[in-house]
Amino acid sequence: MNLHQPLSDAAARMAAVVRAVDPAQLSAATPCTEYDVRGLVNHLLFWAPIIEGVGLRKTAVIDREAEGRDDHTGGDWQAEYLGWLDRIDRAWADEAAWEGTATLGPATVPAAVIGEKTLVELVVHGWDLSRATGQEFRCADAVAEHANRIILATADETRAMRMFGPPVDVPGSASALDRALACSGRDPRWTVAPVAR
Repeated sequence: MNLHQPLSDAAARMAAVVRAVDPAQLSAATPCTEYDVRGLVNHLLFWAPIIEGVGLRKTAVIDREAEGRDDHTGGDWQAEYLGWLDRIDRAWADEAAWEGTATLGPATVPAAVIGEKTLVELVVHGWDLSRATGQEFRCADAVAEHANRIILATADETRAMRMFGPPVDVPGSASALDRALACSGRDPRWTVAPVAR
């Protein structure tokens, strides 16, 4: 299934969040316990060229050690990542990006799977970044529903890879976004801890 429009919408929401991050917030905690804001930004910048490359059918070489080693926040990381979001959007706008298979590191995978995971990453990490920096993440219900469906379909596999935590209980009346977050192991009620005085 071609999900370019919801992916594009999610990229636009992520871009709005990125623009509003204060550089002084790079050391703030995020709902994704593996990262503070700096770590999350570096994660996003590490994967951005790989995601674009998959959409363009370029062979992606993944240096996992570089993700944890290199810090890209010393320069104008906001402009850099906004540029990558634009390029990702353009790469996945082509119908061909969603068809056939793509090479991702040593693996050959359905290209649509990478597109779907990109949508999830933009929604979930967009929310992570917004919460960590005191922003509201506005996500259309249709986009959140797509993300929730993808997360549900891959949750067991993703948890086995330790990329999602245990699901969080939410009310039956929870929004599509809250359900997606909860299934990914995030508590939709998470807020930044007050600074001790």
